[in-house]
Amino acid sequence: MLKRFPQLVGLQVDGAHADDALLARLAELPKLHFLRLDDMGASGEVSLTGWKAVATLHPEEFCLYMPHRFDAVVVAHLREMPELNEFRWWTTLPLVALVPDLLRAPRRRYLGLSNTLTDAGVRNLRTGKNLLQLHIQGNPAASEAEAARLAEALPRCQINANVRSFEPRLK
Repeated sequence: MLKRFPQLVGLQVDGAHADDALLARLAELPKLHFLRLDDMGASGEVSLTGWKAVATLHPEEFCLYMPHRFDAVVVAHLREMPELNEFRWWTTLPLVALVPDLLRAPRRRYLGLSNTLTDAGVRNLRTGKNLLQLHIQGNPAASEAEAARLAEALPRCQINANVRSFEPRLK
C-alpha cells in the first residue's frame, strides 16, 4: 500500500498497533521528510528491529508522541538518522539520562522535549553546541533559572522555556 505514495513527504502515524514489519515498510516512502509516530509500542509489538528500521529512514524532522519504549539503545540508533535535523519528543518517560545521547547527532539543529525534563536534564542540554532552536516548555520541573544558565551556555540558540524565551546572543 505505501508504494502507491512514492511522492509522500509527510506522515503522521497512530503507532499503537504498529509492528516491526510496518515500520520496515516505511522505507517504501523515499521522499519522506517529516515523520511523526504516536503511541508507538502500545501493543508491545515493536522491538529493537522496528526501531532500527525507523533509524534507516531519511526524514529531516522526526517526532515521537508518547512512545512506550524509548531508552538509550533506541536513542543510539535514532541519533544516526542521516538527514535528521529536527527532533521533537513528548513523553512521560524520564529524559535526564537520554539527553546527552540525543545531542550526539551531528546534524541536530532543533530539539523539542516535553513533559518530564528536570533541571538536571536542562543542565545536560548545555552540550548541545550545534542547536539553533530548543523548545523545553511543558516541563514543569525545569526552572527558569536553569533555563537562563542554559541560554548563557548556548549563545547561538533560541530557547523557548516554560516562563520565557531566550533569543540568541550570537549569530
